[in-house]
Amino acid sequence: MSVPRVTAVVINWNGTSVIQACLESLIASTYERLTVMVVDNASDDDSVRLIEDRYPTVRIERTGKNLGYAGGANHGLRAAQAAGTVGVRNYLRSRPGWFRKFAARIFMVWDMSSHRSSWVSTTLGR
Repeated sequence: MSVPRVTAVVINWNGTSVIQACLESLIASTYERLTVMVVDNASDDDSVRLIEDRYPTVRIERTGKNLGYAGGANHGLRAAQAAGTVGVRNYLRSRPGWFRKFAARIFMVWDMSSHRSSWVSTTLGR
C-alpha cells in the first residue's frame, strides 16, 4: 500500500526574509508523496517572485487580497488535492524526518478514506 498524498500549505504574506528556509526544509522531506503549496495573501514584497524563481516544484495559490492566516488556510484546504493537508506558517522549518513520522501517526489514527482532506496546523516539531 502506498502512502497517502499530503499537501503542506504554507501561508505567506510578505515573507521574503523567512520563506526560503521554510520551503528548503519541506522540500528536503523524505515523505514521498508530499506536495508543497504556498498560499500568498497578496504580498507586496518579492516573496512570490523568489518562490517562482527558486522553487519550481512549489505550487503557488494567490488569494488576491490578504485573507489572514485563517482565510489563507481555508483557501489552501479547498485547493489541496490530497488525503491530508498540513498548515505551516512561513517562518517555521521542518526537522529532517519529522514530516514522515508525523504523517505516519496521523494516518494510523485517522481513517483518511472517509475524508477528502483534513487540516492539521503544527509547529513542525519545535
